[in-house]
Amino acid sequence: EVRVRRIIVFDFDGVLVDSNGIKQRAFFDLFPETVHPIITKVISDIPYHWSRFDILRSIVTALPPLKGGVDEYERKYRAIVRNAIIARGVIPGVYELLRELRTSGRTLYLNSATPAEALSELIDALDLRRCFSDVFGRPPTKLVNLMDIMARERAKTNELVMIGDGKEDRVSSKALDILFIGIANEFNGWANTTCFPIAGNVFSAIDRLKEIEQRDESNK
Repeated sequence: EVRVRRIIVFDFDGVLVDSNGIKQRAFFDLFPETVHPIITKVISDIPYHWSRFDILRSIVTALPPLKGGVDEYERKYRAIVRNAIIARGVIPGVYELLRELRTSGRTLYLNSATPAEALSELIDALDLRRCFSDVFGRPPTKLVNLMDIMARERAKTNELVMIGDGKEDRVSSKALDILFIGIANEFNGWANTTCFPIAGNVFSAIDRLKEIEQRDESNK
């Protein structure tokens, strides 16, 4: 019998929901088109671990004086993103995939960089909470969340896999020596990487995981 990684940790955006474009466009939707080139420059230079509040603060600082502070723009941004994601829904087939994984004995967690309160709203609106043992947002960091999951499950590093599409997912997994499977897309440019296993979507990521588990068993 193949020994499986009993705990699967999923990222949210770009993995279970097609929301990367939604979140990026929302920064532009907040401001007049005349300042969009400035926003493009700010976004292109942001560190991978920044929150949306950090990004908005940097945008507001870079723009000419505006009415309203960062808190107001953050509230508007949150509303735009929430409504758009709920309207779009999860990627077709995700509910069935998660149910199949749980039925097969896997323990599932969600580890997202989305602020915890906003993430909780989305998870409930999309009826995803029932699919996971727990849901983690920001703060703290994805690394701390992974460490928390390991402690809760009393798990060794070879019992987990992280599936995500962001640098923070990859860096956090590497720091803990956890298997990482990346979802390649237009935002991360991972399509041709050979540094870690990649897949085109969450479904092929699970297929890739099973291939890796089968290979590891054969190499014993």
